[in-house]
Amino acid sequence: MKCTIIGATGYTGIELIRLLEAHPSFEIVCLMSDSMAGESMHNVFPFMNKKTYSSLSFFSVEHLMETETDMVFLATPSGISKHYLEQLQN
Repeated sequence: MKCTIIGATGYTGIELIRLLEAHPSFEIVCLMSDSMAGESMHNVFPFMNKKTYSSLSFFSVEHLMETETDMVFLATPSGISKHYLEQLQN
């Protein structure tokens, strides 16, 4: 199952990446982080060198819809998650 993680550079996002990388049924196809957009995950967190990901991107519904993803994980604080969920429901 292809998945996207929004909030990939926070503690929850890092743990989620670690868990999903070890799971045979999941493939991470997109990592989003507004605070680190444009950076590579390896440059931000050198210890995460198991897999090469595309650069971190800003959250946008349009970008998410262009990404072939089956599941979206929100690893953001609750207030931000609520805001993103409102955008995704429209």
